[in-house]
Amino acid sequence: MSWPVRAGEAGGAGGAGGREGAEQRRRRRRRLRVLVGLLVLVSVLGLVGGWIVLRALAAQRQLRVAQVAFEQAKSDGLAGRMGEVAAKLATAQHATATARALTSDPVWRLVDAIPGLGDTPAAVTVLAQQADVLARDVFPPLVAVSRSVEPSRLRLAGNRVDLAPLQAAVPVLARAAQDMVGVRTALADASGGWVIGAVARPLASFRSAVDGLSDTITSLGTAARLIPPMLGADGVRHYFLAFQNPAESRGTGGIVGAYGVLTADHGLLKITELGTDAQLRNLQVVPVDLGPGFAQLYGADPAFWQNSNESPYFPDAARIWLAAWQKTRGQALDGAIALDPIVLSDILRVTGPATLPDGEQISAANVVRTTLVDAYVRFAADNQARKQFLVEVSAAAVRRIFSGAGSPRALVDALGSAAAARRLLVYSAHPGEQSQLALTPLGGTLPAGPAPFLLMTTNNAAGSKLDVYLDRSLRWTGAACSVAQGTRMTTVTVTLTNAVSPTASFPDYVAGRDADPSRLKQHNANVELVGLYLTAGARLVDLTLDGVRVGFRSGTEHGHPGLLVPVDLPPDQPRTLVVTLLEPATTLAPTVLVQPLVRPQRTVVDIPRCRT
Repeated sequence: MSWPVRAGEAGGAGGAGGREGAEQRRRRRRRLRVLVGLLVLVSVLGLVGGWIVLRALAAQRQLRVAQVAFEQAKSDGLAGRMGEVAAKLATAQHATATARALTSDPVWRLVDAIPGLGDTPAAVTVLAQQADVLARDVFPPLVAVSRSVEPSRLRLAGNRVDLAPLQAAVPVLARAAQDMVGVRTALADASGGWVIGAVARPLASFRSAVDGLSDTITSLGTAARLIPPMLGADGVRHYFLAFQNPAESRGTGGIVGAYGVLTADHGLLKITELGTDAQLRNLQVVPVDLGPGFAQLYGADPAFWQNSNESPYFPDAARIWLAAWQKTRGQALDGAIALDPIVLSDILRVTGPATLPDGEQISAANVVRTTLVDAYVRFAADNQARKQFLVEVSAAAVRRIFSGAGSPRALVDALGSAAAARRLLVYSAHPGEQSQLALTPLGGTLPAGPAPFLLMTTNNAAGSKLDVYLDRSLRWTGAACSVAQGTRMTTVTVTLTNAVSPTASFPDYVAGRDADPSRLKQHNANVELVGLYLTAGARLVDLTLDGVRVGFRSGTEHGHPGLLVPVDLPPDQPRTLVVTLLEPATTLAPTVLVQPLVRPQRTVVDIPRCRT
């Protein structure tokens, strides 16, 4: 049976079906357009990604070419081959310009503008740009300056330095230093986003190299600013010259065994006086106020010349020397310079041997043993004759330096190595100069700030010359930690050995029997006042010598807690000092300074950075 259908109803149903079909067809077309769009987008992104990868690889190859050229230019520059430096620099400039072009086209700029996704391309762009800045803006003026201040050009004669090129280099180096600030800032900003390892690693390596270059430019700028005035460009300068004898140790190295006065007049250098410590007058009180921390540690001992450099902080020793000189001689000096026989050995290795008035040859091979060992045997019965002999050795070495012998560049390198080892130290009585010197290895200061720090020193307390045979080892350990802990426990272990035989025969002066035999408990024994200079804020927990608690003196040395512990050293018997500390927990890396004595110190540091 069929139901009747009205005409109006049949037409209405047919119209609704038509509308539904049309809507479905429109939806299908929209989905198709989206799908096609996605396929096109994926294809475009694939093409863009491939384009970016290809150009990144090409840029990477060019930056590698530039890196090799930079390294070769550095080696050529250190060797004085300035013509080769220019050729390598041209190669680097072409490579960095190519890398910069490869990473700056419109497609590349579009991608590196995408948040997150663009961090890696942006980092590559910055890497190429800053490499190009170095090649085109920083290095060319540096190369020109390097030519003008080449040591062989500056050394007009053995004892005369041309100061004009250094003065002309100051503004050039200042501009280069400012350029390096921009380079370092750009690289730091580029390292902050999401950068893939393949780019992050070379970026970190480049940042490290740039940091080293920046430090070098800063050092060169400091030297160019300091050397002309300190060598008398603005008027005659006079410096106390201390020849330290590490056979009897002191905080800065060794006792002042001989001295001189160095005069500098517009680059012309002269030694105007040489003498022995016997000619230096002692005082009853320290002639300059160095603060309560200094007095707590050293008392009035530094009023005597033989104890004037008990502190390892060289500016304090220098200030004592200058104040004592002015008080006893009536002359205001402009600064102080300290060096030891090891420095003389390094210098004579460059200049060749020096000749004494009697024809004896003093060379790099024999100067240390001659002055620190043999002279005491040769002049065992006449100490004043020994002191005069040491003055003659010092005078002969200075004459050799001023003779013009040897390579100027090698001489500068030798002095630089001596400064790095704290064997060559310089102080200026002019505050502006001293503030800059204090930031260099020449300054002989202690580092400021909260980073973990340790320095162990000895001050010979027996009046002997047995520190030639002193063996030292230091071990500084601490457990893993986090900054949230606030503090962590560390342990400092010092082992000292007076490495002489109980039956060895030494002159009384060497063995300390002339000074105060009551201090020495047995034949060939020695006595050291061991100093430990610690991290700012460190607190002492325990201190033992060979497992037994002993007395000590404490104070503060320029922000660092200081401990002084007397230690008797029988011959050929190790003594071990163990100090337990509570130190601030920090993410900063530790620093250890080493007192420059005759035998090297064995040092082990296991102080991990604390977790954040």
